[in-house]
Amino acid sequence: MKKILSLVLILACFALLLAGCGDKTKTENVTVTIVDKNGEAVLALEKVKAKDLDGDDKITIYEALKAAHKNCPNGGADGFAAEDTQYGLSMVKLWGEENGGSFGYNVNDGMPMSLAEEVKADDRIVAYFYLPGQMDIYCKFDKQIETVKKGETVTLTLTAFGYDENWNPVPRAFEGATIKVNGTAIEAKTDAEGKITLTLDKGVNVISASGDTLVPAIAKITVE
Repeated sequence: MKKILSLVLILACFALLLAGCGDKTKTENVTVTIVDKNGEAVLALEKVKAKDLDGDDKITIYEALKAAHKNCPNGGADGFAAEDTQYGLSMVKLWGEENGGSFGYNVNDGMPMSLAEEVKADDRIVAYFYLPGQMDIYCKFDKQIETVKKGETVTLTLTAFGYDENWNPVPRAFEGATIKVNGTAIEAKTDAEGKITLTLDKGVNVISASGDTLVPAIAKITVE
């Protein structure tokens, strides 16, 4: 009996040793939205497990977006690329498309200086194409991930961000945005306060707001 007990303890210690020798690469779950060159959300508030690729024990915007391209139909992870420029690490390819480096990205609705900036668990990244010859207006819904019960209405408020002379963001309600539910435009548009009230079908509904100069805002509403 003593021999059996000793063997069990040895095997248990060996298992613990193997577990301690596993892959300890840092990972974080971040939320990613990618808007393609046609203004459509190819990823809509998707949870992505980002991995520390360079061993510096932090997760960057670059690493999160690289992970988000795992299932990109245009090259997988190679559908995203960046290079060092005078402005820091900058995007040169998004969702398999080059756009002359004319891309934008935001973290938690703020504008980072470089793709090399660190992100934390549950941060929200939005990456998008700029239209030729213009800097589109970034906007967001006040509710981005929400759960409601069947038959309930949900009211979303759309805020657009301009900038003052010092490049500080200046928010304003955006009236007249086109609203799509699961990719289909509806007749109603945002009112003077930027509001839209919807009654949605059961399941997960992806809501987008777009316009001629807007980076589409995305919300994901689940109806139980």
